[in-house]
Amino acid sequence: MLRAMEWKRNAAVGDYFGRRLRQLGLHQNTLASYLNLSPSALSRKLKGEIGFRREEIIAACNFLSIKLEAIPHEVIDIDRDFPAFEVLPELDEHDTMARVIYEALSSLSDHDRKDAYFGIALVLDGMPGQERNVRILRQAAGRT
Repeated sequence: MLRAMEWKRNAAVGDYFGRRLRQLGLHQNTLASYLNLSPSALSRKLKGEIGFRREEIIAACNFLSIKLEAIPHEVIDIDRDFPAFEVLPELDEHDTMARVIYEALSSLSDHDRKDAYFGIALVLDGMPGQERNVRILRQAAGRT
């Protein structure tokens, strides 16, 4: 049995995704297929009976054209549920490469993601015009 707080959080995420599906005129089976879930499993997640896994939330956001950081705090607490988002505070709209790398690696475990950030920073290090990306990725890897 779900604890009340966990159920509220699950229900808030499910409700948010359900509203977005309706806004886009999409059927939940389309999202279920994209997430590789059965329609009944997605239905239970949308009702809040079971929670979405982190990678499912990221994939659903991609599919529904939602920026994870734009979801209201009461629906998803990014600091608690997605700690990786706090490691790249310097990103702005001009940091396209760092943003793409960041989003591509966001479903990895914290340890693997930090190793990947560091590895990419090593590859970019010394390339002309990549100083800022190297600094951001090293910071994200915890190796400044």
